[in-house]
Amino acid sequence: MSDSLPDPSRTAPQTSDAPAAPVAFPSRADRYELQGVLARGGMGEVHEARDTVLNRRVAVKVIQGRFAADPAVTRRFLDEAQITGQLQHLGVPPVHDLGALPDGRPFLVMKLIKGQTLSDRLRERPAPGHEQARFVQVFEQICQTVAYAHSRNVIHRDLKPANVMIGAFGEVQVMDWGLAKVLTGAPEGGAAESGAPDDTGPASEIELSHDADPLTRAGSAFGTPQYMPPEQAQGEWAAVGPRADVFALGGILCEVLTGRPPYTGKTAEVRAKAVLGTVGDALARLDACGAEPELVELAKQCLSPNPEDRPADGAAVADRVAAFRAGVELRIERERLARNADAVGALLKQCEAALQNDDAASTALLLEQAERRAVEGADGFGPRLARARADLTTLQELDRIEDLRWTVSDNKLTPRAVIVTAWAEALRRHGIVPGGTTHAVVGKLLRESVIGRRLLATLDQWFAAEPSDALLELLGAIDPNAYRCRVREAIRAGDTKRLTRLAGQPDALQLAPQFATALSEQESVRPERRTQILRAAHERQPDSLLVLMALASPGAAPADAAGERVGWCRAALALRPKNAAVWNNLGITLRQRGDVDGAVEAYRQAVRFAPTDATVRYNLGIALHAKGELAAAAESYREAIKLEPGYAKAHSNLGLILHDLGASDQELAAHRRAIACDPSFARAHYNLGNALAHQGELDAAIAAYRDALRLDPDYAPAHHNLGIALQKSGDLGGAVEAIREAALRDLSDAAAPRTLAAVLEKKGDLAGAAAAYREATERDAKDAVTFFRLGWLLDRMGQSAESRAAFRRAGKLDKRYAKCATGSRVEILKALNFTA
Repeated sequence: MSDSLPDPSRTAPQTSDAPAAPVAFPSRADRYELQGVLARGGMGEVHEARDTVLNRRVAVKVIQGRFAADPAVTRRFLDEAQITGQLQHLGVPPVHDLGALPDGRPFLVMKLIKGQTLSDRLRERPAPGHEQARFVQVFEQICQTVAYAHSRNVIHRDLKPANVMIGAFGEVQVMDWGLAKVLTGAPEGGAAESGAPDDTGPASEIELSHDADPLTRAGSAFGTPQYMPPEQAQGEWAAVGPRADVFALGGILCEVLTGRPPYTGKTAEVRAKAVLGTVGDALARLDACGAEPELVELAKQCLSPNPEDRPADGAAVADRVAAFRAGVELRIERERLARNADAVGALLKQCEAALQNDDAASTALLLEQAERRAVEGADGFGPRLARARADLTTLQELDRIEDLRWTVSDNKLTPRAVIVTAWAEALRRHGIVPGGTTHAVVGKLLRESVIGRRLLATLDQWFAAEPSDALLELLGAIDPNAYRCRVREAIRAGDTKRLTRLAGQPDALQLAPQFATALSEQESVRPERRTQILRAAHERQPDSLLVLMALASPGAAPADAAGERVGWCRAALALRPKNAAVWNNLGITLRQRGDVDGAVEAYRQAVRFAPTDATVRYNLGIALHAKGELAAAAESYREAIKLEPGYAKAHSNLGLILHDLGASDQELAAHRRAIACDPSFARAHYNLGNALAHQGELDAAIAAYRDALRLDPDYAPAHHNLGIALQKSGDLGGAVEAIREAALRDLSDAAAPRTLAAVLEKKGDLAGAAAAYREATERDAKDAVTFFRLGWLLDRMGQSAESRAAFRRAGKLDKRYAKCATGSRVEILKALNFTA
């Protein structure tokens, strides 16, 4: 064996004053390579070592050099090795090897246990009651190990917290069996009757390799006085049996419960108390410690000075501790169940309040907690939990529909038919089918449901969007309010005049938010009155997200009131800061105001809270495109397409970005995918036509424009660009016809008459061209180029006065044309060059 630097891990009890110097083993190539002293006791010392054969760390115990010549100590060491080696139990450290050094001293190789002693753990406690349940569990494991040893007729005789190791993973091992004894023939109860206890005791399965040669003699005491029973302290070895270990177990339990061992004081005082069995102080401390009565009584019985008054052996103590822990666990379980029941009830009450307030997010969190607590143990809440779960599912679905209903894409709300279909399906799943479910059943369901008010509101919104006799009859039966019934009847009859009169009555300003929004969506109600109705509903219920979203929508205020709508959006966000639909609509409103940066940030927030919503990513792409961040815009469109592969608008807009990025082939592919996703999407055909025209494929471009116009005959830009393509292909007549259609379908567009003038001029129809230029100047009176071209055309036609007037107007708008009206033809030609 050879020495090396010590390792801080430990295998056996260690005292703070244990010498650190390693024992002087002969230096030789050996299986075990010593690495430092871990602990030193009265006769032996423990080293950490490396098993060079199996390459593992082990603990090596040897006799100290000063006892090398003592045969009794050597025999006791060998006894420990053989006893420990034959005690095959998880609580006893396994023995790997036994050998002898060249100087004749034996060594014992054991498993290395890394951890702390129970003594160390107890000292570290802030108070004796701290984590007491965990220490009682450790004590039970000690008792089980001792019970096993007693079943093999082995007694330890030196049980104490310092001889118990708690490993890094909670394993508990009883250490140092150096004073252990094999009992070989005593009557039941444990102790031998002669003065040489090593030769007597119950028959044992543990076998030693030598004849009995007692180390202990009558009148001598071995062990640790603080935990020693009187019979052992008096050296009455004939009386020392399993009940002596029971006393020591009681001492360990006493220290667990009170923080101190049975006997305390100076060494001589402790020895005297042990000899006399003076445990009065320990009993008083146990009575005052506040621990569970069963544990206190067990400790007191174990510490009885009379062995016959103690439990019979380790198994009896272990059974008592196990019974106590089982009882405690049962009591704890009952208390936990009671607490769970109270908690589930309280959580359900909060759930139902959140449901009534249409707060699905809070309800989901509360209900999850309630269901988890109920699973852990709380009877009688099943039906109530099921109802809450059903109500939450419906509420979440209705909220999702509301978000969809108010989500704007391409400046348009979700089609009404989509929303109506979603409402019908959500209510059907909740058991409400207008015309199918009886009025009485629906009425009962609404009265008993926590979200009954929201269900009624949904029925009214459905009716306002798509009136029917079945809904009218159902709503009249479950909500017979006179004013609301009259409003419903007017909606069903399509009586716009009556509806306008009803909307103008004071009752309209007293409506609940849901009905107020339903009334405000009626197109026959003036926009100003719609806003008044919604504002009144907001004043009555400021936390209604539905009203705020209605006020924030373009239909609730004039088109130029984007600033006001921003305020309503922000008010909605104050209520639902994680609502993606609100962030999306805020982005749209900000973009309408020209705040592109603010729109991008709002859309990014919408993406954050709805990462799987393709619409918000599409809208983000539009804002990024407007900001000039083409690569980011393209990526946003691609993300929308990943989420919704059939998103035709996203494909089409991606094509526009690819055009700006110069990726012509990809541009064409994107537009064609858009058409494949939605063949009726006129704008996709138009964009494809533009891409084809840009690449010079005029015939294909003309076909694409005609497809767009077949789908949307009023699509003015398609007429215009078709005319340009026809002109380039040489069909001037067809070009004139197409561009005239564009000019007729968009009277605000000056580009179409300008293009028409150019084509007519090319055809030689100078008068028609002049008329077209004049139409263009009327539509756009600030376009200097158009006035100049009109002047140039009129000059060619010999209409000098009119020509000079047009030139003067061009000069006022752009100084480059200032000399045309009074200058020579050279000045006019110079102006023509920079215009061209």
